[in-house]
Amino acid sequence: INVDPDLADYSFDRAIICDRARTVDLLLANNFHFENNCAVLSVEGYPRGPFETVKKMLKRNPRLEVFALHDASEEGCKLAWRLANDRNWFQGQATVTDVGLRPCHEKPFRGLFLKSKTLVKVGQGITEDEAKWLSRYTLELAAIRPEQILKRMFRAINKKLEKTAADGKDDSGATVDSGSGGGSSDGGSGELGEHPERPREAALEQDLESFGSDASDSD
Repeated sequence: INVDPDLADYSFDRAIICDRARTVDLLLANNFHFENNCAVLSVEGYPRGPFETVKKMLKRNPRLEVFALHDASEEGCKLAWRLANDRNWFQGQATVTDVGLRPCHEKPFRGLFLKSKTLVKVGQGITEDEAKWLSRYTLELAAIRPEQILKRMFRAINKKLEKTAADGKDDSGATVDSGSGGGSSDGGSGELGEHPERPREAALEQDLESFGSDASDSD
């Protein structure tokens, strides 16, 4: 893939990080990145040409919102946790929203499961119930129609934007000053993180609805 020499000058406030290169290809082929002003990368470094340039650009943006899109697999269900906790990704910088498939989405896809090849352990974003299911099965995002993936991803991004806009206004509709430019009352130097205005506990969120029970429908 040829890299646009002006790519580093672009600004994306949103990024979709996928567990599979083919999911990246689906989004890029349908111009999802252009229509929604978001970067699209795989966690393993795809597309190889622009990957490092885009990743560095994203890591410089303190307003970045990240979405993890993935299979219901061990690595997929760990993806959002990895992005939120890995210094090489977005630890301390951005809120990561998990919008991918998880075992709780399995009902409409019965008959499409694949057999799991590993014994999955609890941790890194995987609960005990999820570990039991993932030790038996996996469910690929490819089980969903491509147009539905695009539709659900669009829904997830816009739902997040609406929530962020609502959280940023007071009851009168005025934008609330986050106070990110000020120091702490005890004269601290912000040692807790590169972007201390982002609460640590808000670094990882789950959106279980956008790819919920009707995600296999063709509406």
